[in-house]
Amino acid sequence: YTEAVRWMVELQHTSGTSPSTFSPNDDLTREQFVTFLWRLAGRPPPLEPLPFNDVNPDGFSADAIAWAAEVGVTTGTSATTFSPSDTATRGQAAAFIHRYDRLGIQVADSAHD
Repeated sequence: YTEAVRWMVELQHTSGTSPSTFSPNDDLTREQFVTFLWRLAGRPPPLEPLPFNDVNPDGFSADAIAWAAEVGVTTGTSATTFSPSDTATRGQAAAFIHRYDRLGIQVADSAHD
């Protein structure tokens, strides 16, 4: 995974868990996973308000989660919750990636596209 992490850092799709660590064996939260996808898509601004009441509107993942709900990458864990700090299960990760692909979302050339 070293080459993949290096690629994500170079394109600013991730900054790791600190300036010098990635923590590859840590669990990945739902908000982290959706944020990766959002950054891969070029950080598109959401056009709709954040639909989930358990997401900090000022947090690092707010725009990513709002965008993912807006375009259909996620439906949340209920109509009003996303459960951002929960571990992303393998099933959830597969669903997010599948929806991302079916929507035809392209990987941006850089994090600022």
